[in-house]
Amino acid sequence: MHPEYKIIDQCSLPDIHAEGMLYEHIKTGAQVMSVTTDDDNKVFGVTFRTPPSDSTGVAHIIEHSVLGGSKKYPVKEPFKELLKGSLQTFLNAMTYPDKTVYPVASRNLRDYYNLMDVYLDAVFFPSIPEETFLQEGWHIEWENDDTPPLYKGVVFNEMKGIYGSPENVVMEYAQQSLYPDTPYCHDSGGDPKAILDLSYEQFKAFHEDYYHPSNARIYFYGDDDPNERLHRLDAILKQFDKGNKAPALPEQPPFSEMRTIHEGYAADPDEKNHYVLKNWILGDTSDLKSNLKFSILGYLLIGSPAAPLRIALLESGLGDDLTGAGMDGHLRQTYLSTGLRGVSEENVDKVFPLIDETLNKLGREGFKKELIEAAINSIEFNLRENNSGNYPRGLVFMLKTMSTWLHDQNPFEPLNFSSILDDLKQEYKLNPDLFTTLVNELIVNNPHKTQLIISPDPSKQSKEAAFEASRLAEEVTELSDAERAQIQTTTQKLKALQNAPDSEEALATIPALNLSDLDEQIERIESEQGHLGASQIITHCQPTNGVVYLDLAFDLSDLPHHLCILLPLFGRALTELGTNKESYIEVTERIGRETGGISSSAYVGRHYVSHKEVFTLIVRAKALSNKSLEMVHILQDLLLELNLDSPDRFLQMVLEEKSGEESRITPSGNSLVRNRLHARTHAADHLQEAIDGVSYLSFLRDLATRVEQDWDRVRSDLEAIVKHALNQSKLLINLTAEATQLPTLTQSVNSLIDQLPVGKPTEAIERDII
Repeated sequence: MHPEYKIIDQCSLPDIHAEGMLYEHIKTGAQVMSVTTDDDNKVFGVTFRTPPSDSTGVAHIIEHSVLGGSKKYPVKEPFKELLKGSLQTFLNAMTYPDKTVYPVASRNLRDYYNLMDVYLDAVFFPSIPEETFLQEGWHIEWENDDTPPLYKGVVFNEMKGIYGSPENVVMEYAQQSLYPDTPYCHDSGGDPKAILDLSYEQFKAFHEDYYHPSNARIYFYGDDDPNERLHRLDAILKQFDKGNKAPALPEQPPFSEMRTIHEGYAADPDEKNHYVLKNWILGDTSDLKSNLKFSILGYLLIGSPAAPLRIALLESGLGDDLTGAGMDGHLRQTYLSTGLRGVSEENVDKVFPLIDETLNKLGREGFKKELIEAAINSIEFNLRENNSGNYPRGLVFMLKTMSTWLHDQNPFEPLNFSSILDDLKQEYKLNPDLFTTLVNELIVNNPHKTQLIISPDPSKQSKEAAFEASRLAEEVTELSDAERAQIQTTTQKLKALQNAPDSEEALATIPALNLSDLDEQIERIESEQGHLGASQIITHCQPTNGVVYLDLAFDLSDLPHHLCILLPLFGRALTELGTNKESYIEVTERIGRETGGISSSAYVGRHYVSHKEVFTLIVRAKALSNKSLEMVHILQDLLLELNLDSPDRFLQMVLEEKSGEESRITPSGNSLVRNRLHARTHAADHLQEAIDGVSYLSFLRDLATRVEQDWDRVRSDLEAIVKHALNQSKLLINLTAEATQLPTLTQSVNSLIDQLPVGKPTEAIERDII
């Protein structure tokens, strides 16, 4: 125990195999959570409660700015320099509507300490001169009288891009509509129009008010020495006295009646698609049992292809795909947001009655028992698996703690979910109408709801450009000769600073790893290779906490090009069209009840030796070990009994896929262009663009028409993929499980492989690059 801290709480965390301590730093009042576990992917993070009072984006601009040099590390981009000599597994910062988070992670102890030191100096001792504010926030760029003045700034330009995306606008309007009397009614990222109102003095004041240890929640996770954590942290914190905490985030007072809001989004003149959605505040996010109920309710309503509200919306033909945030538990109060995008003007008034009718019916009749069981199993599986994707596991745990910790409640509770889950399952057992009651209380009879109609506005972009130009012209016109000269001097100085290299002395301050800090031995994951029938198999014996993982990779490098483009949709069809034995709803419920999920994806790459194109359909499945046999049976039905005689369902999938690709154009325009350019350099890049680029969007638009007018031809193409792809000779199997589970799982998979035709091995073909 370190003498500069006092213990607030300590807790065993069996669900994540860890022990937790919660401290208060005596001198500053900073709260420190220290999680000790055998995970060598160590995580450190500092979180500040940063509720915005306007939409100037000050929290977002500060997040950018503090990472631009500090007292101990006076370089322009310390993190870019740090990356050159780091083994980090995570290095970033995030601005949320109510908090700003600075997390780092590394498996190398020396690297971890380096990252921690740079981050602590960045947030508590940043340089943030006015030039940094001008660069990261906003400024008038005006080099001389021969060039026109412009508004520029990293965050200003970023948020103009964000506001150019209809999906982002919809999400922002949904949040603001539900929380009009709280800080959540503002955009913490920054509204471009409001960003121009932010001054350097306000920027500095925000940092002084909120970036103090007394307002910090500091988090450690991993297998490092817990006492060394406290010692290193105290070396920073002891330089401060006690300060003020940010005010607690208030709950939104409930509405007495529903509110309807009409807004517009920037669109081309020929854009006809409307976004129509409904939103409800459900309850306190930090009430963990209630929040778990909300999660299950979200799954029941819209969280799977078998969810009745999702089905009603998508099968109505009123729109192309769902829109809205779904179930969102990241704010002070959890909210549900859903509706349709791609709605024509004549159908706008039909969406809300459909939502209400569906919800009222569920309030009367309830949910199918099979769907509830699938929802509970899916949520429980996700909690127990703790699959953090590309994030370090400790970082996901840190973000979970914020659902309570940010609101001055116990941060350990979100990490000990088993007892809450058991209580909920028992409550449902005693009251099978639990979720029917919740639909009525939280949705049907809840007056705190909003209806949003977001319509295309072809004049919006020009109006905003005119506003910006008018404001800029007014500012410039009112300038004296001396002020004009000062702006031009500042512009030239800012550009010179941006182009000037850091000094050798400044660069030398950035810590870097030495060869002696690196492990000389390459970490190897043990595996065994063999054959099942004509298929190759690789098995991995790993501690998986009772979960088994099965990947089936079909090598389709010889698939004809016109069928390759269909593969993403064919992958969806495997789990979303149903089988000859069960409808797609029954299949979805069965997958939810018996597994942790079954999914598929098309992979494009280059062979590491020959550099030739690799094109693979990967089907992934996971389940608890006691349900692994049923998982294999489901896979067998999906692969061998796929029902391809469902034109309406397939068309719905095509429209969803098309809508998703269209929504990517604005926010992901740079990557779409990059992929388009790369498509001319290699067959693999050409194929990647064909299934995930502008070409794919064009294909989907044509395919929607073909499905309606020539379904037999489309079905014939899908059947050709089945015949060409699903055979033993093209299959590579990957199994991961604990030692005691592998033999039984291998035997089950063998029974599946026996049912597949042998077929011909893949013979890669040369593809043209157009």
